[in-house]
Amino acid sequence: ITIREERFYNLVTKSYYPLTVDISLQNKKSTTTFTGGGFYTVNPSLHDIWVLDSLDGKKVQLENFPSGFPQLEFHLDGGRVMGFGGCNQLTGTFYAIENEIYFNPFATTIKMCEENNGEHAFLKALGKKRYMYQIENLHLRLTNQDGSVMIFRKVD
Repeated sequence: ITIREERFYNLVTKSYYPLTVDISLQNKKSTTTFTGGGFYTVNPSLHDIWVLDSLDGKKVQLENFPSGFPQLEFHLDGGRVMGFGGCNQLTGTFYAIENEIYFNPFATTIKMCEENNGEHAFLKALGKKRYMYQIENLHLRLTNQDGSVMIFRKVD
């Protein structure tokens, strides 16, 4: 069994999986390989809506997000994540291995945002792709290897 960090497109379901899985069966005369898509099992507590509470130790303020605080909604089936950046909607995929979470690039709508909007800082932080994650007391903590931290609170 081989797991590759390569997107797999399923022609039947017309959906992408974040990982490609190869299973090879061998007998004396030949080897048969089956290929499919998959994702790692994730802590089921992650499957919810999380609103940004702090970014790099600074509590988010409404004046930086006049249209509403950023939020992420994780769907464990298929490793989908969608949300709101503070001005624009966003969507993407993720996968987790043990206590690490990996974000693939996000797609966002392209609305004209107010000048003082903090969305850029939030999207830049999400763009770091790999985080250690911890869920405790209805809070999701994402810590990047560079030391930056985002803390979200559960709202649903």
